[in-house]
Amino acid sequence: MKSPLIQQKALQLPEIRRRISKFVAVTDAISCAQICKDWSEDFAFPIWYEVDFKVHETFEMLDPGVISKYGHHIRIVKNLKTQSLQRDVALFSGFLIDTFQHLRVTTLTASISQVFKPDPGSTSSTLGFSLLIHFPNLIHWQVYNLTATLSVPIEEIKAETRMCCPKLAIIDTWITPSPVLYGFLADAFRNLKFVTFSYREFSRDIILALLLHKATLIKISTFWDYDKQTTERDELPHEDDHFQNGRVMQFLPCSCPNLQTLALERHQMDIDHVEESEWACKQLRSLRVRIRGLDTEGKVDRALQLWLQERRKKNGMDKKKWKETKEDVANEFVSSQVSVEERVARHLLTFDKLEEVWLGTRTCYVSKTI
Repeated sequence: MKSPLIQQKALQLPEIRRRISKFVAVTDAISCAQICKDWSEDFAFPIWYEVDFKVHETFEMLDPGVISKYGHHIRIVKNLKTQSLQRDVALFSGFLIDTFQHLRVTTLTASISQVFKPDPGSTSSTLGFSLLIHFPNLIHWQVYNLTATLSVPIEEIKAETRMCCPKLAIIDTWITPSPVLYGFLADAFRNLKFVTFSYREFSRDIILALLLHKATLIKISTFWDYDKQTTERDELPHEDDHFQNGRVMQFLPCSCPNLQTLALERHQMDIDHVEESEWACKQLRSLRVRIRGLDTEGKVDRALQLWLQERRKKNGMDKKKWKETKEDVANEFVSSQVSVEERVARHLLTFDKLEEVWLGTRTCYVSKTI
């Protein structure tokens, strides 16, 4: 009687399949994995060994259960630019903590606790103890929904970010109490370019903290209600502005020469305050504010139409002729009563690179031909 082992073919042996799987192409491994359940387990390694987000665009939509089952096979990840710690259980292991780095990750979504206290029972000791050490090329940190009391002192956050992430320039804090936001802007970070936060937290202190970055700020963006925010609308509802220090708000556009986006949808500017001092941000490309006096859809539309009409004229004139026209308009303003719509349009004309404007209803985009 022959032994049962002799009657088996080579590929019927799990050990043989596992060894062969290390040398087959991914397409062949996929074909083999479809034969039966046992084969799918043996040929999973070459299929999951390398993940390239440019090639496998739908990878992030895979069911978490599938990733939990096969994710341990992953050894190489290419073109990963955003890392979220929202569902991660662990990021490092053993002696690799000091050497394992994601050199291509430029965006991180994680709270302060996740970054500085991945193990709630641990205590910080020396510089480099946080998970920031893994992201030396980090540019954008989404620090969502901070609490009123930070679990880590601001000085430690400052020291860690400057040592581990010298390129950090974009901060999204979302729902964050004003005192904590002030500490972040005034003490923890330097040379910020983009800042996003809740307009509810706007205060004089926040403006002063933002002005510490006036030489580098490119974008200031606020929101009112992140879950229910609808700024594109046909009607112009009445909305209260809790920040009544409109003149103080003017320090931002008047002091930040590199500002390209100013998005303060909840803020209502007074055109009198706007005209008191010239805005320094001549590179402005996007402006999203409300203007006191533009309280109907008709007035908003007229202000935008006047701006677009005059912009077409401006682009069709040489600089000398436009300068003379501009002076005539200024003299006319002194001698007569000019509407809010005209004053707003004239202010918008001072920004040659302005591409989109929102004044309370729908965003007005400038055509490339204008």
